[in-house]
Amino acid sequence: MTTKEIIETIGITSFMFIFTLVFAHSHRIFKKSTLSSYLKCFACGVIIAAIIFDTARDLYEDQDFKGWCSNIGPLSAGLSFLLLVWIDKLYLAINQGEHDSVPEDISLKKAVVFVLALSIHSFLEGLGFAAKSNKRNDLGCYLLVILGHKWMEAFALGVSVANAPFIKNTANWLLILYSALTPIGMIVSKMILIFFNKHFKEMILCILTGVSTGSFFYIGFVEMLHSEFEEHNHSKSNSKKTRSKLAAITLGFASMAVIFTCLGATIGLD
Repeated sequence: MTTKEIIETIGITSFMFIFTLVFAHSHRIFKKSTLSSYLKCFACGVIIAAIIFDTARDLYEDQDFKGWCSNIGPLSAGLSFLLLVWIDKLYLAINQGEHDSVPEDISLKKAVVFVLALSIHSFLEGLGFAAKSNKRNDLGCYLLVILGHKWMEAFALGVSVANAPFIKNTANWLLILYSALTPIGMIVSKMILIFFNKHFKEMILCILTGVSTGSFFYIGFVEMLHSEFEEHNHSKSNSKKTRSKLAAITLGFASMAVIFTCLGATIGLD
């Protein structure tokens, strides 16, 4: 790693840690009503566009592998997606709620499961960093997707920990640990690339790209999109709300699509 890359990595991981920790403690200031459903839908549209225009494409570009190795990127994407779905659904089976909602009167056991599930999820998100950091456009897209949902996730975790019967110091340390896991995943992904030779480095980079893509699929389609349309109430007011949500998703997708199109026309997407 060059000095510039080291400074950049330190800066990004430090910002990610502070950003997450601030929103994990923001429940002390903001109320539940400040979690905008429409903002979440807009972010979902942005993530879907990022998957289509950027991350999914990277799975099949610049690969010199043959045979089964040629599918190692898509395989990694599928496995990481399924792992996150397992974590999500196993948690939901215990807690009977959605993990980006704000839990009320949560028990100690449920809070621990919640923290563990989101912590593993956060670490996996961080592992995609090295695969994106070599390309400026990809890095910007990666950070936008992560930050676009991290604030909601951190807020919900902060509320669940605050409502659980944790000792104050324990609660604070849990939030610090959770906030650090995405940056730790980023650093680990960088270190892996440093200590392997060229052939293994390319394979690991391909795997990390798959992990990143699978994580984005989960964030966009399971964590954000699905949770916004789980209601089965077909009242007139709910239909209007659904149309507004769909409009927000479309606007988010269109905004990101325009950005990618303009970038491709002016400087070219790597």
